[in-house]
Amino acid sequence: MNYFSIFKEALKIFWRHKSLWILGIIITIFGQGEYGFSVNYRESYPAGQSGLPDMPGRDLLINFFNNPIPYIIGFSLLSLFLWIIQSLICWWSQSTLISMVNDIDQQGSTSIRNGLNAGKQKAIPLTILSVLFALPTAIINLPAIAGGIWFFSKFFDAYKDLLLGETPSPEAMQTLFEPIMSNILLGFACIFPLVFIGGILGWLLGLLNKVTARVFVLENLSISESIRQGWKIARGNFGHILLNGIVLIVISVIFGWVAAIPALAIWVPVARALIHQNWSITSVILAVIMALYFLIIAVGLGGILTSFNSVLWTKLYKAMTIKDVVISDNHAS
Repeated sequence: MNYFSIFKEALKIFWRHKSLWILGIIITIFGQGEYGFSVNYRESYPAGQSGLPDMPGRDLLINFFNNPIPYIIGFSLLSLFLWIIQSLICWWSQSTLISMVNDIDQQGSTSIRNGLNAGKQKAIPLTILSVLFALPTAIINLPAIAGGIWFFSKFFDAYKDLLLGETPSPEAMQTLFEPIMSNILLGFACIFPLVFIGGILGWLLGLLNKVTARVFVLENLSISESIRQGWKIARGNFGHILLNGIVLIVISVIFGWVAAIPALAIWVPVARALIHQNWSITSVILAVIMALYFLIIAVGLGGILTSFNSVLWTKLYKAMTIKDVVISDNHAS
């Protein structure tokens, strides 16, 4: 099995069948795109400055700090609802992409309608599969989440005072920091290995999830059978799966760096205007340009490249299954 040949075949399918791009853009719009960029702008303020600037959303943050429980419950329920909708749409789109690539391999042509019909029954089981593969990482990260909540709670009152325009005295900050700093290094020493292990495990399980999703869509097996078959294929082809994951990460990183360079130049004056609420005609125009740039690059081009990732994973999966069949036949003979 030649990985470079598989990559070229996937690229050929991706370029010839541009209807696949639509599904990648949909996946990106709903938050599961595999390409993007980020830019940040921060400002620091002198210690003696009273409070924080009158930033957008300041009143909402003050209300949150005054009574956080209803906001936490409401945000959690809203996040859960949006996540369910997002996952169903994205996995329906992914199963459609997988089915369309399979049609192209078998028949030489495809259509979005046929792909949607083939994939519409797969969205809920694929969402369940993604949850199962995410659970081990979530469990490992629980101590880090608990540590973050504890750390945030210690600064709860101090940040509330800053929002209200009250700067804590140096004595108050020292009283706050001393008991925390005595334990923070020990906490990081314990939590960092868990975060590192969780990150590596999450990435590897994500690769296994991609293989298992293709087993489920193309082989029409149950969830449990798909997991067993996906593990069997991944164990026998670990090198190619790992190589593909690394190649796509490299492409994604290059995309992110290249896209972020012009975005940063546009974003800095917009961020300053947003923070200080000091808008001019130039900053408004730049804000519109930034929005268009994000839509074209992150959503448009990023979505198109996300569809290529799906095509490549499907082609790799089909090549791995063909190889395994050939090996089994050779052993049988």
